[in-house]
Amino acid sequence: MQSNRPGLLFVLILLTALLMPCMKVASAQNAEIDIKRIKDIIGDLQSDDMNKVIEARKDLIADYDFLLTKGQGSEYAAEVGKLIKPAMIAQKIHQKQINLAIVMPKMPEAVLQDVFEYMVADKKNPAVQYLGWQAYRNTWPKILAQKNPAGMNLLLTSMNKAISLKDQNVLILNRVFDILPFSTGTKVTDGFIATARNKMITVLEDNWDRFCLKILLDGDPAYTSLMKKAMQGFEMLWVQAEKNDLAEKNDNDKTRLLKMVAMLIHCTAKRFDHEITLKITNAAGSDPMITAAGAGLIQIQKFLKARSTGEVKSFEKALKSTTPGAFVGLRLENWLDVLENRKAITKAERLALPKIPKEKPKPAAPNGVQ
Repeated sequence: MQSNRPGLLFVLILLTALLMPCMKVASAQNAEIDIKRIKDIIGDLQSDDMNKVIEARKDLIADYDFLLTKGQGSEYAAEVGKLIKPAMIAQKIHQKQINLAIVMPKMPEAVLQDVFEYMVADKKNPAVQYLGWQAYRNTWPKILAQKNPAGMNLLLTSMNKAISLKDQNVLILNRVFDILPFSTGTKVTDGFIATARNKMITVLEDNWDRFCLKILLDGDPAYTSLMKKAMQGFEMLWVQAEKNDLAEKNDNDKTRLLKMVAMLIHCTAKRFDHEITLKITNAAGSDPMITAAGAGLIQIQKFLKARSTGEVKSFEKALKSTTPGAFVGLRLENWLDVLENRKAITKAERLALPKIPKEKPKPAAPNGVQ
């Protein structure tokens, strides 16, 4: 028995060492938050020693997670926010700013919205913007749960600014669009959710034509993928509109969503047809743009089929046909008929849908140049 005591003592020392960080932060149900420890951690996050940075990151997240179990996650996050935002502002080295910002998505607390706002507005460091939107995505349900119109409007205003920039980084846009399929707790009223949804749809409407034209005019595969992500958001927005008690507003929101889908399916189908017509590729699927456009058409069709009545011929066979461009065009007109009958798009709006511009001929190569 005597020989086991050193081993037992070692175990006790090890357990104490492992638990000490949490004991420093919270030793009781209503613990006093150690401000000095937070300052030290934030200092270490800006260290030149990457091992120290990684340990500091782990400590901050572990402290937050521990206090979250004590019901003090928001209180702890507030103290972190008071110290980490000034550090981000003062820090001039981009990598060190990122090391500070990277912990924010792990602390989804509405009290940090001021920090998130600073991050998403940082035009000099795209990585910080990216992390700011990731943090916003994780925290959006809690912001809505506060039932505070100011917080909701602040996020939606920043979202509008971000997606209205014509030169916005598409990776950042992908994070912004992650906000679309938002969920909320049961305590949030239907009316408040309807207001958030209505305003979010307005933000999308203000920029939607430009996004769709990026597919039509530029043929940018990154934007095709982005629109596919947007459709996932539309799924959630539609479900919320159907569940909401405000029937009149719901019908309006669903019609607005369908109007954007009409523009999207038109541009995606026209782009596919354009690529086939120019014979950029000999077989559908061998070019990344065509693969993206074809997959986009299938996704949009799936969304519409679940929300339409009547028999509509599918894109699948058209995409696999020997002359896919012509058949995709026929399927497009079929779906636009459905959307027009549903009054999601008027005849005038349908006639005004953008056309593919004529491709400018490439200049002839100089003599002797192949």
